[in-house]
Amino acid sequence: MKKVIILMVASLFVAEATYAQTTKTKNPPVKTPATKTMEKKEHDGKGSAGARVERAKLTPEQRAQKGVDRLNESCGLTDSQKTTIYALNLERINKVQAIHTTEKGTRTAEERAKMRETIKPINQDYRTKVKALLTKEQTEKLKAKLKENKDKIDDEFIPVVD
Repeated sequence: MKKVIILMVASLFVAEATYAQTTKTKNPPVKTPATKTMEKKEHDGKGSAGARVERAKLTPEQRAQKGVDRLNESCGLTDSQKTTIYALNLERINKVQAIHTTEKGTRTAEERAKMRETIKPINQDYRTKVKALLTKEQTEKLKAKLKENKDKIDDEFIPVVD
């Protein structure tokens, strides 16, 4: 009889320990920008920092098409705009990729900053050309979408205090 009671108590402790590991905390830890970038999680591939792994698997053509699809989703492109923006995006991606491959390896903070400064005009030129292709209504839709995304990001980084 003693052995049965001891066995039941031991199984109760094991069950309690297992249950304690699966329950969610009432107040999760506050996420700061630094801890968010360090976490590994599933990404939807829409430009988040963890999407680097997914981006590395895509070909330049696939990445260019993905950019056109996102832009089309935001502001509704015509077929001629899609082909032109695809070509511009592919050109931009190939230029940036060439810079990344020539600068590959361990980099100091100064080298990374220099590389970003090299890439910045390429991206600005791309944005200027895309904006020239968009109609006024499409530009307004795109601005609204960008503002919405910025607000989402700002909301994510505001700590909730109870």
